[in-house]
Amino acid sequence: MYNSNIPNQEAFKNIDPRKLSFLNEMFQEMGTKNAEQKIQLLFSYGMKMKQMGLQFTDDETKVIMETLKDNLTPEEKNKIDMMMNMMNMMNQQN
Repeated sequence: MYNSNIPNQEAFKNIDPRKLSFLNEMFQEMGTKNAEQKIQLLFSYGMKMKQMGLQFTDDETKVIMETLKDNLTPEEKNKIDMMMNMMNMMNQQN
C-alpha cells in the first residue's frame, strides 16, 4: 500500500511537481499488486518519465524501492532487488 509520508521525506524535499504527480499516480495504481505487477508498472512509469525527460534521483529511487517492498514476502523482495540490479547494469552500459 502507498505510504503517504513519502513526499515528506528528505529525498523529496525539492522534487519536481511532475515527478511527484507520477509518483502519486504510480503508487495509487500499484495498490496491493504482487511484486511482478509492481515491477511492470515501475518499468511502464519509468518509460513515461523518460519520454518527458524526467528521472528520479538515486535518493528518490531508494525511498521508492523501499516503499515498494513494504508488505512483500522475502521472495518478492528478492525478485525486485534482482530486477533493480539488472536495470542498473543496463543503465551503466548506456
